[in-house]
Amino acid sequence: MKHTKLILGLLAAGMIFGLNAQNLVENSSFENGVDQWAPPSWKRPDGKIWLTPASDKANSQGAGGAASLRLDWTNKHICHIWYKKEIPLNGLKEVELSFWGKNVGYDKTNIIEITVNFPDAKDPKKRNISTGNKWNRSPKEWTNFSRLIQVPEGATKAKLCIRIHGFTSTKGTSWVDNVYFGAPQKKGNGQQAKK
Repeated sequence: MKHTKLILGLLAAGMIFGLNAQNLVENSSFENGVDQWAPPSWKRPDGKIWLTPASDKANSQGAGGAASLRLDWTNKHICHIWYKKEIPLNGLKEVELSFWGKNVGYDKTNIIEITVNFPDAKDPKKRNISTGNKWNRSPKEWTNFSRLIQVPEGATKAKLCIRIHGFTSTKGTSWVDNVYFGAPQKKGNGQQAKK
């Protein structure tokens, strides 16, 4: 009887851990297109155009499949690509945000990043937390960006936004692949870079 209870307890703990370690982003490797990601729908008063993402089956990081999200940026664009679903945090106190990114063709510096927005966090200064490249270190090869984030007090949900800052560049192309947002992954379980 004791062994049965012990085994049931271990199974239940394993199931709870398995649920918490799952990726909360659907279609995170963009194998089924980019329909879950979109720019804002309102028209900008400054005349700039919201950049629309495209699916790219010819260029991917490799670990999650053969597709990625491609962003063909120009200085006439503003790039804020929102994940269409609010993500419930289900009591998580710490989350991991990671993605693979690559930039080519920018004539000046640029940043590609993903921002987590915690709309109901009590402290407004902790509502937006990002990870990505530094402005002067644009990744020309697939590069993994990862960050552990303490969930701010009061936060029960999150939103994700892919952003490109082109600064004084006139054009360039960026790719995003294998987005992960969820409970921190164990070391060594992350996706490996394409060789």
